[in-house]
Amino acid sequence: MKKFCILLAVILCLCSSAVFATNLLDLAPLDAYPQDYEHDIDDLDNFDISVAPTGENIIQTGDDLNVSGKANDLIILAGNNVNSNANGLYSFIAGNTINISNATDKDVFVAGKDVSVNGSVGRDAYLVGSNVSVNSKIGRNIYVFASNFTIGGSAIIDGDINISAGNISIADGAIINGTVTYPSSAVASIPSSIKTNVIKDIDDGTELEKNTPSFVSTIKNIVFWTISNFILFALTLLIAPGLFKKVSDVNRVNSVGTYFKSLGFGLLLLIAVPFIAILLMLTLIGMPFSFISLFLYIATLIYSTVFVGYLVGDTIFKDNMNNYLKGLLGILIIEILKVIPFVGGLVSFATILIALGLLIVAILRKNVEPKEVKVEE
Repeated sequence: MKKFCILLAVILCLCSSAVFATNLLDLAPLDAYPQDYEHDIDDLDNFDISVAPTGENIIQTGDDLNVSGKANDLIILAGNNVNSNANGLYSFIAGNTINISNATDKDVFVAGKDVSVNGSVGRDAYLVGSNVSVNSKIGRNIYVFASNFTIGGSAIIDGDINISAGNISIADGAIINGTVTYPSSAVASIPSSIKTNVIKDIDDGTELEKNTPSFVSTIKNIVFWTISNFILFALTLLIAPGLFKKVSDVNRVNSVGTYFKSLGFGLLLLIAVPFIAILLMLTLIGMPFSFISLFLYIATLIYSTVFVGYLVGDTIFKDNMNNYLKGLLGILIIEILKVIPFVGGLVSFATILIALGLLIVAILRKNVEPKEVKVEE
């Protein structure tokens, strides 16, 4: 009973962290800031990092974010209005209005409503939004999914631009060394000097299969859910790193056994929890416990890709990679497998089972250090 209560407490902490993540002020280590750094507690909704931390990663959430500084690895930001003037290897940003004004050395992943990229990107930019604009140097390719997409006159794109958008505008003066690929249904304003590849819409007079997603929408779903789950993973790893460390420890002991044990416990919980919750609803005393158990049950399902993605990344890369990158690549693998016909349904179901059972396996594991065996000479 004690271990079961610990399990519920852990899940509750995770769920609370995710729900209230947008109200968190500072998720970076306190010692990363100058000693004289002060913040007015009455101005939580306008968090302005005039002197941002310098270190391995910059991770911030809030309503209005104005972030600067240098990260050796990742920049992870989530908020309503996000202005990123930070420099790092990779940027992962989600919000309503997003402006990137500093350089990202490698790749940028952005999801929002109004997205502006005014800082240089060393390699690829993956952009999802309603209104997306780029007016900077991009070292390789751009992949964009938007309603309206604009390339400014100062932009220099060394690779290709792959566009899924309704309205496309490329200003005179923009330099695009690759090919601009876009659907024929888009309203496009592109200088004649730029090489284009127009993909014709399929229209043979017959009704298309509406339930079959197009390649573009499939890629869009993969990018969106990978970014969303990774941000959730990054926040959880920052708040509760010990939870993922325990997952790694369990996985080190018996990698194959971890998956099978998690599947077994997960199947048991998948069936038992709703049944027990219904029984508890029949009693006045048990009703609160019923709602709590259902809440935790649903929250764990939401976290399923996060936990299993990290488990997959840890299984493949072990200690050879940063935990954040292991989680990102593991989540990406799960999301790609989910869109494969026939296999995707099985992967989604297995992910839920493993996630439900993984917490049980991690918590019930006895932390017993291996005993040293003395060999008598």
